[in-house]
Amino acid sequence: MIPTIMTHQIIVTEAGEISQPPLHDAEIRGLLFVSNNKLLMPISIYDGARLCLVLCGVERLRVEDFRQGNIILDVTVSSGMSIDAADVAYAYGLELKESLFLQQTMERLIQEGGIIVRVNPSYGGTLVCICNGIEINDDSLPWQT
Repeated sequence: MIPTIMTHQIIVTEAGEISQPPLHDAEIRGLLFVSNNKLLMPISIYDGARLCLVLCGVERLRVEDFRQGNIILDVTVSSGMSIDAADVAYAYGLELKESLFLQQTMERLIQEGGIIVRVNPSYGGTLVCICNGIEINDDSLPWQT
């Protein structure tokens, strides 16, 4: 029998924050990078339900201060003209100043439909990922997505 993975609808506010499913005060249980440049992020939300945030087509990933008990303040998603140069510079470990590489990367991301996913912590790690897709699945078998 092939397992069924249910995908949940993601609602993003005008400010770029994921409001559905509610991720505020959720706990990141781990990070798993798998084939096809996917990052799986199992999450326990406040009511005990478990979800898996899947970032597809990962181009660049930076995580700092990841530790036991990573609690999410919010998760933001930006694309197109709303992509922040500071997030791109952070993901690449660059100083935020005018550089040809940063300018070309910003232009390419806008043109190719890249997205930036940022996890801001209440406690624990900050994560910034440049990728081309995001979904939230059941956490029953996250390693098989």
